[in-house]
Amino acid sequence: MKLPTFLRTPRKILTILIPLALFLLGWWFGLLSEKKEPAATGNSASETTWTCSMHPQIRQPDPGLCPICSMDLIPLESGEAGALRQVSLSAEASALLNIQVSPVTALTENDAHKINVFGRIAHDERLTSSITSRIGGRIEKLYIDFTGTHVEKGEPLAELYSPEIFIAQKEVIEARNAMSDSSAATNKIRSSLYESAIRKLELLEIPAEEIARIKTAEKPSDRITIRSPQAGRVIEKTVIEGAYVKTGDPLFRVSDHSTLWLNLEVYEGQIPFMKEGLPVSFTIDALPGEVFTGEIAYIDHFIDPLKRIIQVRADVPNPEGKIKPNMFASVEVLVPAIPPGTDEYQNLVSVPTSALLRTGERAVVYVRIPGADPIFEGREILLGAKLGNRHIVESGLAAGELVVTQGAFKLDSELQLKARPSMMNPNAGIAEKPAHNAPEDLSGQWQPVLRALTRMENTNDAETITSEISSMQAAVKKVSADTFQPDLLNLWNEFSNRLLVDFGAAKKQLPISPAAAKSITRNSIQQAARYLGLPSSGSTVTSTDPAAAKKLEALVQAYLPISKALAADDPSAAASAAKEFLKTADTPTLQNTAEKISTATELKPQRAAFESLSNELISRVRANGLDRIGNAYVLHCPMVGKNQGADWLSNIPQVINPYYGDAMLNCGSVTATLSLEK
Repeated sequence: MKLPTFLRTPRKILTILIPLALFLLGWWFGLLSEKKEPAATGNSASETTWTCSMHPQIRQPDPGLCPICSMDLIPLESGEAGALRQVSLSAEASALLNIQVSPVTALTENDAHKINVFGRIAHDERLTSSITSRIGGRIEKLYIDFTGTHVEKGEPLAELYSPEIFIAQKEVIEARNAMSDSSAATNKIRSSLYESAIRKLELLEIPAEEIARIKTAEKPSDRITIRSPQAGRVIEKTVIEGAYVKTGDPLFRVSDHSTLWLNLEVYEGQIPFMKEGLPVSFTIDALPGEVFTGEIAYIDHFIDPLKRIIQVRADVPNPEGKIKPNMFASVEVLVPAIPPGTDEYQNLVSVPTSALLRTGERAVVYVRIPGADPIFEGREILLGAKLGNRHIVESGLAAGELVVTQGAFKLDSELQLKARPSMMNPNAGIAEKPAHNAPEDLSGQWQPVLRALTRMENTNDAETITSEISSMQAAVKKVSADTFQPDLLNLWNEFSNRLLVDFGAAKKQLPISPAAAKSITRNSIQQAARYLGLPSSGSTVTSTDPAAAKKLEALVQAYLPISKALAADDPSAAASAAKEFLKTADTPTLQNTAEKISTATELKPQRAAFESLSNELISRVRANGLDRIGNAYVLHCPMVGKNQGADWLSNIPQVINPYYGDAMLNCGSVTATLSLEK
């Protein structure tokens, strides 16, 4: 059989076979990838976390039924892993970026640090005397004719010619002579004149030795010697020989240099650390190698409006006279790390200044999260005073955490590129939510913040404002986030930290401006509410009778053992607890429901009565016990009564279900916070 022409040419055969072979290979590998696809899908499913829509605290790696309510589990909401400000790096990338960290250190009352300030030596004004002329006259002779001369106490300084002193001496001598020549009858009068003449010399501050000489002199002198009232150096001489002076004219100033003053120039930020009695040490360029010491004796009350400094004075002993007035000094002041008057040391820490990213009043640091791969989280903090090359942190960090001291700006730039919260834009990438749109397990714990805000807005008393801000801080710290979904948890971690930082800043602003403190608090709550889907106002605060609140607190405390017994599926213990509650019950409704529980022997009727008891107590607490009876949370289980739901009271924000006990012990969520312990 004769072959076709194209088959007799090898090149033409290859032209057909090669494309056919490539097609068959592609088809074969396609089949293999289809076979592998289900396995890949299975791996993806195995990495999914499954939860219950009714009980979000349930986390399981595989689909199935909720162990509490037997509902089908659903995939957990997907969100970007980690906090909003987290940056993950490989070890190699961290090394290339030269990221360096330092530990956050706790402060104690025994910690101290040095503040370096400028100082100038000055005369001690308490040891400086001004010598003035008590009478008019002419300087006949100067015994001290230049400044800087050292004089002893009583040493002559100048000789003064004065007709007035001549007359005064003459009166003394004449009165003395008249006394010796007078009779007994006139002696008394002339003695009085003599005493008056002596008194005149004393008023002219003639030294006692000179007066004694005048008393025995035969004739008066027209000259008087002016002497130094103290030992020291003449620091000023205002007269020359032959000059006429009037009464009160200054002649000399003498200062004792055995003790000098050291005047320190302290900046505003360093003022809180200054305290009388703190030791200082200083050096002087003119005396190299020597260190001198002193002690702060006075802190001025006025700030220089141009230099923005305050004068602080230290007493400096100078027994050898080495230190001279007007010398410049480099001073170190040993101050406590925490300003005087600060009581809470345990919450204060310090970080290197290089760790801070600052924009105006805000400060951000990056914290290394423990783990194998480097993960860094940005965090807003509340700054305190500056300690040399460190800064006190009053809120936002804990001792032992690691903060980035080199490379923080690079990490912040990475967040900016990803449109996530950063130093420059703290709300980047976060969507605003309508009010009242937050999940129940968060909104149920938010009311104490709003009630405290309302009370703060209704007062201008600084002490009350401080108390209400403290109540808000406590309420935010007590929020239980155990049941929060990942996205909500990340948002809450971010904004709860911001709230605590702003509350601390408001407290610091309060002594300066209560209105500004209230504004900081209000704006911070509004911002958090806007992004968390929470209300930011509208809470009603009613006046509470203290006696009624105290009675309610006793009722709630007696009620809690009943709830605990029902959650433990123990009808006997529930009956006993109800009998104890009857001793406190003060209304027929409470008495009747408690009686039903105490007489029932099975859990079902006890739990039915317990629902009525709970509703009555919750209603009374809402009316008369808000924020006045310790911890009181309202919890809700939606499964009770064929999905009608039921409430109960608890003193902890943890679900321990009294309606189902061990069958669905953790079914429920916090729907309201009626009171928090202060």
